[in-house]
Amino acid sequence: MAAQNPSSSDPGPRALVSRAAISRAPVSLSLKSVAVDRGGRRVLTNVNLIVGHEARLAVVGANGVGKTTLLAVMAGRLPPADGQVSVNPPTVTVGLLDQEPQRSPTETGRQLIARRTGVAAAQAEFEAASTALATDSPGVDDRYSAALARWQQLGGFELEVTVERLADEVGLPVDVLSRPTATLSGGQLTRVRLIAIMASRFGVALLDEPTNNLDGHGLDMLERWMGEYQGPIVYVSHDRRFLEATALSVARLEEHRDGIEVFNGGWLDYEQLAATARRQAEQRFQEYTTERSRLEQVAQRRREWADRGISRTKKRPADNDRNRRSYELNSAANQMGAAKKISDRLNRLEKVDKPWQQWELRLSIAESDRGSSEVVVLDRVVVERGEFRLGPISEVVAAGERLAIDGPNGSGKTTLVDVILGQMPPTSGTITRGPSVRFGVIGQSRTRFTGESRTEFTGQPKVDGALLGQFSEASGLTDSDARSLLAKFGVDAEALTRGVETLSPGQRTRAELALFQVTGVNAIVLDEPTNHLDMPAIEQLERALATFSGTLIVVSHDRRFRQELEVERTLRLG
Repeated sequence: MAAQNPSSSDPGPRALVSRAAISRAPVSLSLKSVAVDRGGRRVLTNVNLIVGHEARLAVVGANGVGKTTLLAVMAGRLPPADGQVSVNPPTVTVGLLDQEPQRSPTETGRQLIARRTGVAAAQAEFEAASTALATDSPGVDDRYSAALARWQQLGGFELEVTVERLADEVGLPVDVLSRPTATLSGGQLTRVRLIAIMASRFGVALLDEPTNNLDGHGLDMLERWMGEYQGPIVYVSHDRRFLEATALSVARLEEHRDGIEVFNGGWLDYEQLAATARRQAEQRFQEYTTERSRLEQVAQRRREWADRGISRTKKRPADNDRNRRSYELNSAANQMGAAKKISDRLNRLEKVDKPWQQWELRLSIAESDRGSSEVVVLDRVVVERGEFRLGPISEVVAAGERLAIDGPNGSGKTTLVDVILGQMPPTSGTITRGPSVRFGVIGQSRTRFTGESRTEFTGQPKVDGALLGQFSEASGLTDSDARSLLAKFGVDAEALTRGVETLSPGQRTRAELALFQVTGVNAIVLDEPTNHLDMPAIEQLERALATFSGTLIVVSHDRRFRQELEVERTLRLG
């Protein structure tokens, strides 16, 4: 029996199922009493969730609460410690497009897309099933049919055409797709990742921070794709404008609470419902504590009156007025009876727990003297790297100015930031930095702390790869003070002794923010700072920057964040 070629536009008669038919079939994913353990601790407990066919479910919660873990369990990459995950129909593919695909010197852009869409694995299984046909072993026909159906479901028969069409739409030259991802610029890699999302044909799509580093055009394309996708989508995002445009329901994970809380309606509905629920919970708790306090006070007064009545009676044993004595004893007994009834009411009073006070990052920025009137002066600066060219650029950034650097992916925003900071020399032109400028930086790759020893290039004593030692060295704090400060920024004790390379992007971002609190700066440079931060931390960063009087240079595609910063001037590239 001849095997069919999986790259052919005509995959043959076996198990043919059209993509349109598959996309119309109702699909659902459910979690029942799911619990997950990671690193020796329980991350998720008693999660019950049903994701319907047309779901656009946004999962939100603080960093470290288990959002990425939840997606991994849904995708089958992580087995639950308890409970079960099921998909209906069982043959439906569940695909996870996670945050940080690694660059590779051997994997090309096309191969990355094929891998992340599931087509590469499906094609490998199809080819193995085709080879097995020659053995005429039991079950080979069923294996072949299942492999072909899966390859079709994932869009394997049209992936090449789809990828080239999407490359044109995102503005990526097709030849770039044939290059190893390690050689791509940040902008090019971002576009490749976007193509991988938009080429996906999973029955259930799971996306972890899909908006990271996307420019305005990419965000628009992603929003349109989500609106047209034929199947449920569950995604994690902290981009508030994106959530406004895409979410049809919101699921919230909270560290102090078992399970997951689902709010039906869009993002704005969620914000209103969550705020109302919070106010109502606080009001119920206030009413409960007020009523409990009142009943306790009344019961206490009744007991005191009864005790005083009994005491008076005992002090006048010679009093022959039996009627008065009997009255006082009866009165005391009545007061004790009333106190008991009130105590019974207290016991029956339904307990209302105090609303959980969510941990809140409280960031302040240590400012140094303003110093130079001109922070950076660029004079006909040009940067060339292979085929890429930036410039010439002539700009003056004045002290106290708020400047946004804008442009499409691949236009050179991060490159310009590196030039401004002196991390990359220009090919031509000159750059002058004010002699008293002290920069505070959050870079896009979050590499302020690394897992490397600094001995070989600083001559200083070796600092191991653990966060605590590196943070103490950078901040000048003792280990004890560094522990205390990082704890205030939500970096737990367990993370301090781990190698920095094992930390999540959110943990590394928080550690970099903590430096702002102890290291005096008069110029802050932020390159996509909201990536990997939860919304409370983003909002606190906005508040801290609102009162910062120094210079601010920011690269961000987070539309709400840029609006809150009230930048005065925009330098557009590309």
